[in-house]
Amino acid sequence: MHLKSILSNLLFFCAVSLRLKPIFAECESSQFECDNGSCISQFDVCNGDKNCPDGSDETAPTCVSHRRHCSKHFQCTYGACVIGTAACNKINECADGSDETKLRCGNEDDIRQHDRLLQGNCQKQTRNMADDDNDHFGAVDSIPSITFPRHCSALRKNDFVMLKGRPCKIVDMSTSKTGKHDHAEIHLVGVDIFTQKKYEDLCPSTHNIDVPNVKCVDFQLISISDDGFVTLMKEGGDLREDLKLPDGDLGGAIRSDFDNGKDLLLTVLAARGEECIIAIKNNTGFDEGEA
Repeated sequence: MHLKSILSNLLFFCAVSLRLKPIFAECESSQFECDNGSCISQFDVCNGDKNCPDGSDETAPTCVSHRRHCSKHFQCTYGACVIGTAACNKINECADGSDETKLRCGNEDDIRQHDRLLQGNCQKQTRNMADDDNDHFGAVDSIPSITFPRHCSALRKNDFVMLKGRPCKIVDMSTSKTGKHDHAEIHLVGVDIFTQKKYEDLCPSTHNIDVPNVKCVDFQLISISDDGFVTLMKEGGDLREDLKLPDGDLGGAIRSDFDNGKDLLLTVLAARGEECIIAIKNNTGFDEGEA
C-alpha cells in the first residue's frame, strides 16, 4: 500500500512537470525568446511576419538589437527585412504595412499633400511648467525607439533619415560611381522636419544609417492661451498644455478658425523627443456626433 502511494505521487509529479515544462523551458541558442516566453527560430525574427504569439519578434527594439542588414531586401520602417519586391506590390509584407504606404507608393498628389503637412517654421516649443517632471497624459512619446538602422541603399526620396544628428525628410539624393573600395557613396540632402533647415551627408551604399521613428497623432483643440499655448485633448479625454501654436500661416489659421467657433483637430508630429503641430483639420467626427 505504501509503495502504491509512492508510485501515485511520483506519477502525479511527473505529469505536473511535463505540463509545466513548456512554460519554463529555456530557448536554445539558435532560437529567439518571445516576450511571452515562447521560442521561435532566429531566422523568423524581423522578417515581416509576426511569428511570436505576442508579436514581439516584429518590433523596432527587437530589430534594432538584431541589426539586420537588408542589402538585397526591402527594409520596413521598424527595421525588418522582407523580400526585395515587397515595396508597392499591394501586399502588406511588413508587419506595420510600411512597404505599402501612400508616401512611398502614392502618386505625386499624395507626396505633395505630405509635404504640405511638414511645411512651416515648426519648432519644439515646450512650456516651463511646475510639473515638468510628470509625464503628460497625451504626449506623443510612445514610439518604441528613437531611431533604428536602415541600409543606405534602401533609402528613397521622401523617406525619413537622421542627418547630422537631426531628423530629416530626404528631398534629394544621388549615388556616386563605385570607387576603389568596391562600394558607392550616396549623397543625401534632407530638410529638418521641425526647423526646415537643410542638411547633407554621405553614406556608403553598403552601410547602415540611423532612421528616426516618426509618429503623428490627432488631438482636439480645447483652448488657446494669450501666450500661444494650446490645450489639447486626446481621444480618451486626457489633456495636455505643453505645446505652442506654430509660427507663420499655420498658427494664424488655427487661431482664426478657433476664434470663429470651429471645432478643430490638430495633428502633432513627434520624433526623437521633439514635438510640434503640423496640420489642422475640422473635427468632422464631433460634428456628426452632435447631429
